[in-house]
Amino acid sequence: MTVKVASFGKTVSDVPNQTVRTATDIGNLQVNNSLLNVVGNLAKNEKNQDFKFTVLPTSASGNLVLSNKSDASVRVQILGPGQRVIADSQTGQGVASANWTAIQPGGEGISLKPGQYTMVVTRAPGNSVSKAGHFDVAMQLGKNTPKNDYTTTIAPATTPAPTQAPNPLLSMLNDMYPSFGSLSSSDSTTDPLSPSSYSATADANFASAVANLTNILA
Repeated sequence: MTVKVASFGKTVSDVPNQTVRTATDIGNLQVNNSLLNVVGNLAKNEKNQDFKFTVLPTSASGNLVLSNKSDASVRVQILGPGQRVIADSQTGQGVASANWTAIQPGGEGISLKPGQYTMVVTRAPGNSVSKAGHFDVAMQLGKNTPKNDYTTTIAPATTPAPTQAPNPLLSMLNDMYPSFGSLSSSDSTTDPLSPSSYSATADANFASAVANLTNILA
């Protein structure tokens, strides 16, 4: 019997200085029902990215199976509800490393109780944070084809646009000659000095402003 798989996807921005408390939610795991995919990059000088997922209670039984297509420089850890590492892609970590081997495709997997879990993506020991690292992880409960395929793509963190420093001369002109309205260095389509219906008082204020600016620039 062919299982019809429904695919879903979302893109979220990378969270700088992330912790397990601010982990990105990637969805729920249920036996033979959901496949969770996470794809992204550790940016240069970024230490880690954290993700959380929830194992839902079910009457069916199925162990965690995980496919890891990340760069060799990337380390992936699965933490249990008590934030204890239960699986680790880094060798030499005792039971956590043995569990990692067990959850790879073809392995027997490991049993997970209902609750919230965390996946932490860092760099493997000996790899510099000065280089970006790609990660691509997929996980499911049970070995049958899941009915729902969820993909979370992590986009690079956005950098706020730089704020333009105020021009002190324009600020002074705005203060001395309010008839201009609000001037800025970006007002390139309008000439504030073009003739218009200025009053005699406004013209006098303008003359005073020009005189002051002339003294400043002298």
